[in-house]
Amino acid sequence: MGDYLGVAFLLLAGIGFCILVVAVVSKDRTSRLGKLVNDIVGVPPFMAEAEQQRNERVEADYRSAIAEPDKDEVVRVGQVGDFLEVMGRPMRYVCRILALELQFFGENKSDKRHVDPQSGSRLREFPVIVLSGDRLLFEQPMGEGLPLSWFLYEHRSDDMKPGFTEYLKGTKENPGPIMMFADSNQQADVTFNALQKTWQARDIVWADMKTQAGNMPRVVMVLGRNVEDDQEWILFIDLRSGDGSDTLWVGRKFNPQAEVDA
Repeated sequence: MGDYLGVAFLLLAGIGFCILVVAVVSKDRTSRLGKLVNDIVGVPPFMAEAEQQRNERVEADYRSAIAEPDKDEVVRVGQVGDFLEVMGRPMRYVCRILALELQFFGENKSDKRHVDPQSGSRLREFPVIVLSGDRLLFEQPMGEGLPLSWFLYEHRSDDMKPGFTEYLKGTKENPGPIMMFADSNQQADVTFNALQKTWQARDIVWADMKTQAGNMPRVVMVLGRNVEDDQEWILFIDLRSGDGSDTLWVGRKFNPQAEVDA
């Protein structure tokens, strides 16, 4: 009987020691006792793996906490009423719009859609942010087939001459500069005049402008670049349906990472 009790005692002592090892090493391997236990028995593989995963999570949380914010995302997710500090100047979000790119997918060029009826895939969507002071932040292509860039524009519709829309379109017999640019699949070197300057046509985009109020005006947007000052850009928004009017904007490319104080 005594032998059985002795064996049982030894088993219980061994189990208790294992529990102590697990408790000590799990709590703090860097303590004096933790180091002693680690030197004597080592660390079970499953505990080493768990500790490594825990350390990786801690490091990831730390890096996330000290990382600089993505200022493109700061600009993109702002809400109406928020303030954005651009080069030390506070600007308030007045309105947010999402430009839904349109194309025609059949023979009927007037049947333009944002969603491909065959695949169900959506076309590009561009954020448009109206700021205080009649300014516009717009992430859009720099030209046909070119990458996206942010642009910062100022409203210049008051400087638009009467008949400007008709001048850009022209007629079927005598097409205007933007009609010629469109007919070339946006490949021709076409210029147009506005604000006593000459601009090179760079892109034409049809879009439904989805507002937070639920309105969906349809527009054609024409982007041009100053032929004498390649830092200056012009954006003409030709309203095709819905409430509003044609508008003219002049500005430059905008780099949130360098120009926004988040």
